[in-house]
Amino acid sequence: MVEEHMKYMKDISPTIEEALRLAEESMTLSEEQMMLMEEKLERMTDELADLHISEELGRVMEMNAKVIEETMFQMQEQLADMNFEEIEEMAQFYAQDAKKMAAEAEVMAKEAKKMAAEAEKHVEAIEEFLDELNADLIKDGYIKSSKDLDQLKFKDGDVFVNGEKVKPKDAKKYIKIRDKYFDDDDDFIMN
Repeated sequence: MVEEHMKYMKDISPTIEEALRLAEESMTLSEEQMMLMEEKLERMTDELADLHISEELGRVMEMNAKVIEETMFQMQEQLADMNFEEIEEMAQFYAQDAKKMAAEAEVMAKEAKKMAAEAEKHVEAIEEFLDELNADLIKDGYIKSSKDLDQLKFKDGDVFVNGEKVKPKDAKKYIKIRDKYFDDDDDFIMN
C-alpha cells in the first residue's frame, strides 16, 4: 500500500510540473500579448498624429490607452497569482492526501501483520489439533491413516467422522481435544 502511495506521488509529480509550466507559458503569452498591445497603442498614437487630430483628442486617447494598459497589467498579475495559488493549493492537497494515505497504509500494514501472525497461530493450532485427533481416531478404529479423514464435524455435542457418528465416550474425548486447541464450543466442520 505504501508503494502504491509512492507511485501515486510519482504519477502526480509530472502533472504538477506540467501545470507550473503551463502557468509560466500563460504568463509569457500574456507578456507577449501586452507587448503587442503596447505596439498597437503606439501605432494608433502615431496614426492620430498623422491625421492631425486635435491634441486634446490625442491626450484622451493616450490616457485611455494607459488605463487599458494598466488594467491589462493588473489582470495579468491577478491571473498569474491565481494560477500559482491554484497550483500551490493543488500541490498542498495532493501532499496532504499522500501523507494521509501513507499513514493509513502504515496502519493497514501493521493490522495485516497482526492478522497474519494470528492466522499463523490458528493454522498451527489446527495442525496440532488434527495430529492429536488423527492419532486417537486411528487408535479408536475410525480411520486407518490421517489421509482417510475426509470430513470431521462437531455438532450439538456429537462428533461425526466421514459422515458417521462416533460413540458418545469417544465424542467426549474428541470434544476435549477440540476445546484444548479452540476457545469456542460452536459447531465445527472440516471438509
